[in-house]
Amino acid sequence: MIRKVMKLLSERTDLGKLDALDPFAREGDWHTRYWSSLVRSLTLWEILPQHEKALRRNFPEAVVKITDSYQEVKRTDQRFDLIVLDNDMTRTDHIEHFDLFPEIYRTLNRGPVYIVRNVIENPSLHRGWAAEEVKEARKRFYGHGSEVVPIPVMARTYARLAEENGFQITWSCIAPRNEAICYYAEELVRIARPC
Repeated sequence: MIRKVMKLLSERTDLGKLDALDPFAREGDWHTRYWSSLVRSLTLWEILPQHEKALRRNFPEAVVKITDSYQEVKRTDQRFDLIVLDNDMTRTDHIEHFDLFPEIYRTLNRGPVYIVRNVIENPSLHRGWAAEEVKEARKRFYGHGSEVVPIPVMARTYARLAEENGFQITWSCIAPRNEAICYYAEELVRIARPC
């Protein structure tokens, strides 16, 4: 559960000093409500305008923006220390959180910074099925020959993406969310480039 992940993060950093982003906020009822009070500031992006009223009511101190997160990540000037990715698994125009990469790295502060994401080894366990688009996108993103992707393969993909974008993963953990989904959390630091 997300509380366990936040407890693990709190052993590594002062969460009260982190500026956080939830790019798939909905109404904040999936998981944001469990950690929002722990961070210094909270930015919530949500594409569906019908969730705006509930977001503003549930998180009156947060910056709420109704926007397409996949576009917003390319244009925002904001920088964050914590990003929690809990994407809508029913969409097929953007599969999981894949299209946020590599742009998500440009929104990170120098570090250490943290990314917490939902990961699913076997998408068929999540909903009992997986659309062909999902299967193919998972194969492409993770560079794995199957839509069933073991977490160590995912971890290698995220480490490669981080390095390609000037970051190094210095710590990671996995915490089950339910029988199909795990939280995969990373601590990253910006790689010092030689002069």
